[in-house]
Amino acid sequence: MFIVFSGAISYAVYQIVFVAYLVSEFIHFLFYFANFKFVFASLTKQNRIWIIFLYLRNDAVCQYGFAMLFVFFLNKRRI
Repeated sequence: MFIVFSGAISYAVYQIVFVAYLVSEFIHFLFYFANFKFVFASLTKQNRIWIIFLYLRNDAVCQYGFAMLFVFFLNKRRI
């Protein structure tokens, strides 16, 4: 009985963590999408291809960080 109860608790914790992860990914996507227009407008045609490539990668946190660093260095080089 204890094994079944502990399994139910761990499954409930897993579901809560999974839903929290999905909500955070959705908020992150909205945040990225809001900045995407500005980022996309400030790039040349070839650089836009790289940003789209980063945007389509699986790891959302890494893609956002890489894209922001990429844009930062591009803008510094242009000035």
